[in-house]
Amino acid sequence: MSRGLDPLKTMLAVVGDPNRSGSIVLAASPALKKKYQISNVSRYFELPNDPNIIVAPARIHLYLQVSIAITKKVNNYVPKEAFMYIL
Repeated sequence: MSRGLDPLKTMLAVVGDPNRSGSIVLAASPALKKKYQISNVSRYFELPNDPNIIVAPARIHLYLQVSIAITKKVNNYVPKEAFMYIL
């Protein structure tokens, strides 16, 4: 979303380390999964040579910041003792 692209329509692969061909695809967009059957445990070298595929390096620091922000918001409305499942 930070790229201004629709994550449901864009062919996007988030890769642990794009400098290593054996690196794992940490996240694959629905469009990429549908067209090429790429999963979240595929390897970088398994991605097809398609110029429409955007390969993004993992940004763990940003992920953690967003995750913490979401958790803080949820904790404002849901007791910490309650179990909550977020899709």
